[in-house]
Amino acid sequence: MSTSRTPDGRLQVDAGPTSRRDRRALAKAGRRKPSGPSVRQLVTEPVAIVVDGLPAVTEVPVIPADASPALAEGLRRRRVAAALGRCPCGAQRPAPTAVQAAAAEQGTAHMPIPHEADCPAHDDLLGPELAAWQNAK
Repeated sequence: MSTSRTPDGRLQVDAGPTSRRDRRALAKAGRRKPSGPSVRQLVTEPVAIVVDGLPAVTEVPVIPADASPALAEGLRRRRVAAALGRCPCGAQRPAPTAVQAAAAEQGTAHMPIPHEADCPAHDDLLGPELAAWQNAK
């Protein structure tokens, strides 16, 4: 990290490459190798929804082109459940608790949907599929 003054006298701090983009650019230039997980990560995208009559935004997973059929179906059901509040297995988004409602007013809240045990979107079935995809070389 270094500091300097701009021509108009303001203090300028250069903390070096701090963003992911900057670190990747340095890695490409061969000056620094990126560190981090060696597993693939799911990409998400924002989707506008309505919860209890109020507008909200949720992040839904993008289904990878190379996903197994089981992973693709589980993620598809998660997308449907997040966007519509209801999964094809019958699970519904529960009404938000007071804590979730307060968090939502501040901009974010975690509102899990309890999928049926045999639903491809259930954590116990989707988790191993996702782990296998993430660790595939």
